Amino acid sequence: MNDYNPVLVETAGADGAPSHRLLLHRDLDTEHAAHHRLHAFGLSGNSHGQFLRSFISEAQQQPWLDWLADDFNAFRAAGFEVSLAPELAGWIARADGFEARLEAEAGDLADQGVQARDDKGLIDAQWFRLSLGINIAGERRNILPLLPELLAHVATAATSRHSDAPDRRAPRATLQLPPFIYLHQPDGRYWQLPCEPLRPWLQALLDLVAERDTSNGEFAKSSLLMSRTEALRLGAELHASDAFQPGDPIWQGTENLREMVGQLAGRCALPDVVAPEGLNATLRPYQLQGLRWLQFLRANRLGGILADDMGLGKTLQTLAHILAEKEAGRLDRPVLILAPVSLMGNWRREASRFTPSLRVAVMHGHKRHRVAARLGERDVVVAPYSLLQRDRVHWQHQAWQLVVLDEAQNIKNANSQAARNAADLKTRHRLCLSGTPIENHLGELWSLFNFLMPGFLGSTARFKALYRTPIEQQGDDQRLAELRRRVTPFMLRRTKREVATDLPDKQESVASIVLGDSQADLYEAIRLSTENTVREALANKGLAQSQVQVMEALVRLRQVCCDPRLLPVTRLPDASTTEPADAVAASAKLDWLMQTLPELLAEGRRVLLFSQFTGMLELIEDALRARRIVWVKLTGQSQNRDTIIEKFTSGAVPLFLISLKAGGVGLNLPQADTVIHYDPWWNPAVQNQATDRAHRIGQTQPVMVYKLVAQGTIEERILALQDRKSSLADGLYGDALARSEPMLTEDDLSALLEPLGG
Repeated sequence: MNDYNPVLVETAGADGAPSHRLLLHRDLDTEHAAHHRLHAFGLSGNSHGQFLRSFISEAQQQPWLDWLADDFNAFRAAGFEVSLAPELAGWIARADGFEARLEAEAGDLADQGVQARDDKGLIDAQWFRLSLGINIAGERRNILPLLPELLAHVATAATSRHSDAPDRRAPRATLQLPPFIYLHQPDGRYWQLPCEPLRPWLQALLDLVAERDTSNGEFAKSSLLMSRTEALRLGAELHASDAFQPGDPIWQGTENLREMVGQLAGRCALPDVVAPEGLNATLRPYQLQGLRWLQFLRANRLGGILADDMGLGKTLQTLAHILAEKEAGRLDRPVLILAPVSLMGNWRREASRFTPSLRVAVMHGHKRHRVAARLGERDVVVAPYSLLQRDRVHWQHQAWQLVVLDEAQNIKNANSQAARNAADLKTRHRLCLSGTPIENHLGELWSLFNFLMPGFLGSTARFKALYRTPIEQQGDDQRLAELRRRVTPFMLRRTKREVATDLPDKQESVASIVLGDSQADLYEAIRLSTENTVREALANKGLAQSQVQVMEALVRLRQVCCDPRLLPVTRLPDASTTEPADAVAASAKLDWLMQTLPELLAEGRRVLLFSQFTGMLELIEDALRARRIVWVKLTGQSQNRDTIIEKFTSGAVPLFLISLKAGGVGLNLPQADTVIHYDPWWNPAVQNQATDRAHRIGQTQPVMVYKLVAQGTIEERILALQDRKSSLADGLYGDALARSEPMLTEDDLSALLEPLGG
């Protein structure tokens, strides 16, 4: 490199002419500058004076193709003379236009082996065809067969962008693609496609096509057959991108779909609907909007989740919707309402009160077969979830106009019998009612949508990879925003604060109660034993396989916080202690309750007292009996529920003891103005539902809520866990995107098992 001596070179003559010898004088400074410019292009030199760059991977090919498409002008601008081999002529064909069509499918799809399963309630009754093309030299070329390759480019770019993004709380970013994508053709040449017009389509199709089998030949055709669900997903994504206006030609033949997508996105008003004439109620404005939404879903054969806060009238809105269907002459099949046993009486009472013209039957107990034999005479059938499995054969053959799942979180486990049997029901329309669509994790939401619109959120594996893992384990707020955009058009949720401005305030107070010495000693002894049990289980089987042992151990800590007499052991696990555990009769919480409760009742308060432990309610009963305080109690074992409830609502009894599982949902108790949660539950949504038995439409008094928490114990850590679970649901329902840590880890267990006061 540093040799300044002349160099003798021999040049070969052209067309057989004799060769020549030339003596070259070198200019090393100029050579070094040229080397630097070539290195700047990513080229590497060798000992023969050649500069090379690999052309193997897509990333390596991209700069070569960019240079060639630009006729190597970048090199010319750097001072080089460039000559091209003749075989490179026409090696890249430029696309000068992109054309997409989404058209409604005409004809009988049965001839194509496609079954439109309208009776199962899937929204596949109408099909669409998607075609994608580019114009090259004035000729339209079909690029549908190249779609998997195109999406591979997008996936690579999206992965790269996602891993490098510094701020995951930013709004959903557009894909960071190069200006052009090059598609390799069978003859070795390339098509150059501009990315900008393709970007919204590729972004919308990325998840959809990823779930398709690209090896079955469907992409080799001129158009791609899409179900109505898939077309809806695609249309919603395109609308969200703001890439197209309603009049764009891509919507040719799909005006109804375009209008529906616009209404779902909130860009078009829902059709106006009036309350049915036979409704014995005046709907509040938000309830009338709910009726419009339900009617809109029915008209477009869509499923949805009515997710209003507890106490805002989901039952009334649903009954109004059913009555509107009957008055319009569309109710030619019965409606099935599946509900927990505890809510069946409430449906019957509400229907009798608000929609007396509806013929309602309750299917339960041994008389249910009489009802089943005369379903054609009924407008509405109310049944418990348990009958789905018990009378499975009968349910499979019955056709319904509408299936409503009340407290739809009962099918939150997609692998449960209830979820599978509900999905098999034959119906034209599906609806979920739940104030808490998400209680613990996003898989519960997937299960609800799998019932409503199978395939809308993709397969469970795809959903986990795209949303559950990034959101729940990595705190990815951008993915949370994407999921929210996808599902919220099919969820109608209003909170009391938003719409029930006339509802009296709810004031919550955490009563931090200090355990007495003997109860604190017992807690610490149980904690030490529990910690050893949990750590051993985690070490041997891991967190996922240790759930039973972990929960059993934590329940013992919660029990000693409530009352040591709940413990199923007879001796303290601490070998140094000889006092029997059941001899520790002191309960700081019960002492607080027996001091406070008489004062509340003396003030004329009407009190609901919830506990997760029915055994605790029995201990409270003993204490009430000793003080001659009257009460009623409702648990899963209670008979004559309506009679028990009526004693409280009529004012005959001022105190209602309720087990959280039996009475946390479905009770309308606005007569109460005080709620006491004796023990905190892991899931904040469950406790909030229980509180909403009193804080609901019809309440005229401010509601006071007391949460009893043993100071410095596992109960305080449960409150912190509640806050984190609430953040997941709030992040999906609203605009808050604050959570950025996993939902539950082994560190959480360590925190739950900290020493008393730690």
